Amino acid sequence: MASVSSFNQKRMLALILLFVLVFSSLDWRVFAGGSVTATLKASADTVHSGTTYTLRVELSSACASDVKAEITGGKEALTVDIPAGQTEGSVEVKAGSYSKAKTESYALQKNGAFDVPDNAKANVKVLPKPAMTFNASFLMISAGRNLKVYFKCRNADQISVGLPISLRTKDGKILEKYTVDEKHSSFQHTVKIEKNWKFPYGLKVVNELTGAECASIPVMVSDVGKPGIRRVDTTEKKIALGFDCGYNNVYTDYIMDTLDEYDAKVTFFVTGFFCKGFPDQLKKIHERGHEIGNHTMNHLRMNELDAQKVYSEIQGVNDMVHDAIGIYPKIMRPPYGAASTSVIAISRMAGCETVYWTEDSYDWDPDKTADYIINRATKNMGEGCILLFHNSAPKTKQTLHKILDDYKSKGLKIVPVSELLYDCNYTVNAKGLQQPDPDLEQVTGEQLLGGRNFTVNVTGAPADQSELSLKPKFAEESIRRNKDDIARIKADPTLMQVSYEFGEQVSAPIKAGDTLGKATFSYDNEVWFTADMTAQFGSKRYCFADRRCVRF
Repeated sequence: MASVSSFNQKRMLALILLFVLVFSSLDWRVFAGGSVTATLKASADTVHSGTTYTLRVELSSACASDVKAEITGGKEALTVDIPAGQTEGSVEVKAGSYSKAKTESYALQKNGAFDVPDNAKANVKVLPKPAMTFNASFLMISAGRNLKVYFKCRNADQISVGLPISLRTKDGKILEKYTVDEKHSSFQHTVKIEKNWKFPYGLKVVNELTGAECASIPVMVSDVGKPGIRRVDTTEKKIALGFDCGYNNVYTDYIMDTLDEYDAKVTFFVTGFFCKGFPDQLKKIHERGHEIGNHTMNHLRMNELDAQKVYSEIQGVNDMVHDAIGIYPKIMRPPYGAASTSVIAISRMAGCETVYWTEDSYDWDPDKTADYIINRATKNMGEGCILLFHNSAPKTKQTLHKILDDYKSKGLKIVPVSELLYDCNYTVNAKGLQQPDPDLEQVTGEQLLGGRNFTVNVTGAPADQSELSLKPKFAEESIRRNKDDIARIKADPTLMQVSYEFGEQVSAPIKAGDTLGKATFSYDNEVWFTADMTAQFGSKRYCFADRRCVRF
């Protein structure tokens, strides 16, 4: 009997072992009520170019273990993770950007964990990006007038789902919002051009779903009250020199070497000829800290050209300079000083203030003596003056040192032209004198907000102890802004919007005086100041999630 019992026990153990082996080899789907089927679905049948949609894999029943589903059809295979016990997973896909409607197709690949029916596919129709256009290459208007703007979508008949767009100014201010679809393709808007407009002025249409710019148009604003600048009304002991670089490159290096001896920086006004002929010199001028101004593509008399040609003459140099050094010129000196109200307005449309000169040194004239040139460049020249020189003048080596010595003896600092100019709202009288707008007041951040503390929330601190007091440390530079706006902020500093850029220190133990990051101070969506923000002492004790504490 003992042997039989032992035999039965062994047989029972064998059966148990066999059962375990068989169970482990069985497809888990048997215990889920049969085979598992997977389907593929998209969150939308139709989407706009450049937008995001979702592909979702759905299982007929949950899995006992994690599953990876593979989707093909896009630029690369996509993987969807479905955790054990879950019946679905998803992945986000960014639609392509197409000029014509296109269908993006995806297929779910077979997997040992589930069955895939033949129709486990997803098709998403991607509508074309809007082909927006304005009705002109640029617009013209006088300051203070209303400007009617017309624009349309050329392929609106292909956009079956409404697409939100906006008309904005060049700097991003939204003027109006619209919807493009099969029934709405043409639009118009009246823009009020304020008298204190900021150049360059332009308009653009923006796709509100993607943020992409669809079309843009520059606006030529004719401001009769602002002729070209010949001198700056300032008490600062500064004088600006501008060297015209037309066709040659004879003394550019000598000029820069000489300027280094006087710790002086100037403006080199370059033509298209110079940009093409001396690209390395263009970069060297910039690298050595001098300003590059615009002297037009072909050195023509601008007041004899039509508006489109004037624009191309200026914008051509802008683009060449930007391609070479990554920035656009801020100022334009018209060849021969030949400009008109229209030329000045077009120059501002291209982003350049028109600058002449207080005095022409006549260094370009080979018949003039060195003494004559020196006398013209120094007699009665003082703060706010702008001088005209050339980079290939025949008597440069005989005159430049003596001219710079004269400025030095008068205590005049030699600066690039743009540094001399006011960058706030300003007026220019009939004689070309640039003056700050009388409605403006000069103020520093310290004068306006320095006596006020600001608060931010501390990460990890209890709700009743989360406010941290910060004091701004402003730079010494001053700005000019509207007197009424300054008065409003002085009366109510909360009108100044503050945005913070903090590092990780904000969520760590902090001691008084620590600089935690920077803050930007804006009014009416315009940045006025930036400042370092320092922690201030108070009476509260801050306890963080990791039990570190700090007292303020």
